[in-house]
Parts: sequence; structure tokens; C-alpha cells
Amino acid sequence: MNILQVKSAEDFAHHVTEIIEEIGIDHPLPIQIGIPGGRGGKSVVEGVLNLTPKTLSRVKLYLIDERLGEDTNYEMLYSYGLGDAIQNGIFQKDQLIIPSIGEPFIEHGKLDILFAGVGEDGHFASLFPYSRPMNNSEDIILVENSVKPPPRRVSISYYALEKYCRLSDIYLLLFGEGKRAAFEGLMRDEEDVSTLPSRYFLKNGFHVTLVTDLYNKGN
Repeated sequence: MNILQVKSAEDFAHHVTEIIEEIGIDHPLPIQIGIPGGRGGKSVVEGVLNLTPKTLSRVKLYLIDERLGEDTNYEMLYSYGLGDAIQNGIFQKDQLIIPSIGEPFIEHGKLDILFAGVGEDGHFASLFPYSRPMNNSEDIILVENSVKPPPRRVSISYYALEKYCRLSDIYLLLFGEGKRAAFEGLMRDEEDVSTLPSRYFLKNGFHVTLVTDLYNKGN
């Protein structure tokens, strides 16, 4: 596990640009990137939109979970700048893929990068503590009892993470004092995936970087 210290969530945007540009140098195929919804997606969107036009044209963004009902993650990402970029022809609407029940997470290939926001309780996407559907064989699962509103969501599954992200660069995003307990839980080898879902990546040997403004603060 690596740690990337940043000053703030906003400061991470330029790192996103650098990470993607570096991968794009020798990458002949579309650059396939998992992106979180909600606040976690803001710095990722900003970093993506700062890419050179040549690199940006090759990017495909895969939303890793979606809210069913009003105030969707899709709409939130649009409000962070994707909507304006699409309207101005800088980004194409079909470069953002929304997860759907019964459909594969990715039609072809694997994720190159996964950016996943970690919640106060250690969840990511819509995979919450004590609701660990490990035995399914579907890429996208329906969540009907989310502890955060709205209760109904769709989410990438643990099955899909193993299938599409085994060789990905995983960036777990923890910004703000509210994420301290989750951050400390990830730093210790004590909690299980059932209590801290984001430990899934560490327990299963993924290539993980924790991105945070909390490291060494308050110690």
C-alpha cells in the first residue's frame, strides 16, 4: 500500500491529470477509468477535464455506483463540469458509462485506474458494512437498503472488482476529518471487510494508493 499526501481534495485534481497522462503515453487502447459518484468524483472530474485533448478523447469513465431516484450521481458529475464539457464538445456523452443491472460493467477490456471515494464508515461505491454480497456472479448489484439515502442504488460488485480491477491502479480517496476513523482502520490490519469494506483491496492484494489530507495530522 502506498500513501499520497495532498493538501486537500481540490489539490488532488492535478495528480489525477498526471496519473492519467502517464498511463496514456504508451497505452494504445481507450483509457478506462472507474469514477466515484458524489463528492468523491469532483476532483477526479476536474483532473480529467485538464487532460490534453488527445488524451481526453481516449478516456472512458465508468461510474461505480448510481443512485436510483432523484439527485443521481450522473447529474452530480455533470454539475462538476462534465455537463459543460459535453455541451462544448470537449467530452462526449458516451464517454461516461452508467452502471445498469443485467449489463456488464465493461464491454471490452479492464479498468486501467479505479478512483473510489471511501465513506466515514469505510464503504465505497454502494458496498456498505455488514452487507457484503460476496457470492453473486453479477457485475452490477441492486442495493435496496442503503444506510445512506437514497435507499435504492446500483453498485459495482466485489465479483466485478476481481474481474475488471485485479491489475488496475486503485486510488482510495479519504478527504476531511470525518474520514479519520476509516483512514486509521485502513492503516491498521485489524478490521475485516465486513466492518470496513474498503479493506477488500488490501486483503486481496490489489495495487492500492491511499490519497488523503489526514496523514500525520493530529499525531
